[in-house]
Amino acid sequence: MKNFSPSICVVFKVFVLVIFLSIFAPAYAKAAITMDELLEFIQENYGDILSGENTFSTLQRELLAKATPDEQYTKENGEVVPKVNQAYVWCLAKSGDDIWFGTAPNVLCLGLGSYFGITSPCETQSWACRFDGESPNGDWRPPHIYVYNTKTKTLIDKTPVDPRIMQTLGIRSAGTLGNILLLAGPGSNGINLFAFNTETGAYLGSAQLEDYTNIRKWIVANGVLYTAVGSSGGGGKVLRWAGSTKDLFVFEEVGNFLDGSGAELAFHEGRLFVSTWPNVLAGNSLPSYAGLYMSDVIPPGGLTGEHNDSWQKVWQATDYEPDPVTAATYGGGALASFDGYLYWGTMHVPFISAMIHFRQYPYSPMKNPKAARMAILGTHRAISIFRGRNFANGDKKIDLLYGLPKLPVFTPGDDPSPGTWELSDNNMGGALPLWGPPGFGNFFNNYTWSMSVYKNQLFVGTMDWSYLLIDSLEIIAGSIGFTALPDINPDALFNLTNHFFGADLFRFPSSDSFAVPEDINGVGNYTNYGIRNMISDSKALYLGMANPMNLLTDTTDDLPEGGWELIKLTEVPPAAAQQTNGDSDGRRHSRFCRDWTESE
Repeated sequence: MKNFSPSICVVFKVFVLVIFLSIFAPAYAKAAITMDELLEFIQENYGDILSGENTFSTLQRELLAKATPDEQYTKENGEVVPKVNQAYVWCLAKSGDDIWFGTAPNVLCLGLGSYFGITSPCETQSWACRFDGESPNGDWRPPHIYVYNTKTKTLIDKTPVDPRIMQTLGIRSAGTLGNILLLAGPGSNGINLFAFNTETGAYLGSAQLEDYTNIRKWIVANGVLYTAVGSSGGGGKVLRWAGSTKDLFVFEEVGNFLDGSGAELAFHEGRLFVSTWPNVLAGNSLPSYAGLYMSDVIPPGGLTGEHNDSWQKVWQATDYEPDPVTAATYGGGALASFDGYLYWGTMHVPFISAMIHFRQYPYSPMKNPKAARMAILGTHRAISIFRGRNFANGDKKIDLLYGLPKLPVFTPGDDPSPGTWELSDNNMGGALPLWGPPGFGNFFNNYTWSMSVYKNQLFVGTMDWSYLLIDSLEIIAGSIGFTALPDINPDALFNLTNHFFGADLFRFPSSDSFAVPEDINGVGNYTNYGIRNMISDSKALYLGMANPMNLLTDTTDDLPEGGWELIKLTEVPPAAAQQTNGDSDGRRHSRFCRDWTESE
């Protein structure tokens, strides 16, 4: 997004304040509201959704490993403090008793630089971006590769002494087959791969695939290892690992037509399914829509190059989203096969939908703040959750589980008129969601980041950016001279942590059930804004967390610590299982659940 004008930084700041005010302040006509009024408004309007009183935890938590400070940072006030740069568990793979994972450094800063072109240093009480040399990647540090042994409970840094590590943005992807582990991440000229022997822990070497731009996940289907990638020529591809212990880095393209970057994968109804990200998020022109692609039935021996042209796009964002520009900013999120259905969700990079809207239509948001406010709210989307089955037999059925029957749609006007917004039926014929509103009822859930089946239940992990909003409010307001909230002490806003801060973990007990909130506060750390990765086996569910709060390193204060976390969740014996306040069936997790749909 480097082609945006410099005013994007101002729009970014205004966006944050508009979102905050639009959610929390519309009930009050005054220019300033008190903290008590704010808390009262939240409780009245969002209490059932956002409060921790209606979670239904069935799993017990163990923190296995966590990032530690790795350098010193001089704050704006001159104080020197420890800083933790490694922010995400960017990939997870399990082999025997070992959990392998790779990290990514200061991802929030890298995102602000790459998506928004922001290179001015900024600092909050929780995080800082220096943008050294005014570079979007100025906060980059070398990523790490770790292995955690679940029996000995030991963490070993396996980062190889390899020049390619210094050319890799982060270790974003991990897959294993037999005794071979492949880890990969985006580099400056392609995808960089690193291989290990999982039995001995030996490092086997590295390679670069120059024709590809991005990689996220791997999957083993019928004994064959596959991954999805972005292509340097645009769009995406599906690769099959065709290597061996003697010739590791051999791949065969088995799907070469995706019109967006390949993202997540699932094995369902005997086929591979792949979600994609649209080209617009890579800076390309409209239109290209995130979608869901389906392979042929996987034959004995697996997919080959003969299957390249046989994939079908069975769903795309415009099948739901009626606004064509906003639809082009949807990303394809996590997906999983569960209880006869394929489940998938959407991804929404904060602010991007508004930025693309302003780029697409010829009016200036800075000269028309009312229109800008409408556009910011009109293009905002929390995650939607879908499921489908019978994709290939002529009886395809797709359900909207969490979403809206009507969505804002923009009709452009003649310059300088900004145009109008109206609510229109979703492109599923205005279908009501089966279980509730988008975001599982949380306005701030913007990524469907991970899914995994554990103990015959489907777990869904999100990214929730509400902590970033509150943590940044004071500096953003001050930087643009905003004084409309003089009675609110930003420090006091941290008292809202029991309401909604931190990533959400939901579970579907079955395909006949709505999603029940297992945890909505970052799984033990409300500054964990995302559950970036999940894997499971018969004994446990493992979570790789995203936490870019690189200045939260003081273990003596009352704030949690920043940096990645590896968490283990295990089943609680039935006699010990706890259900905190709420109805026994969990329906009170959302005051909208079924009640609001049945009232239509």
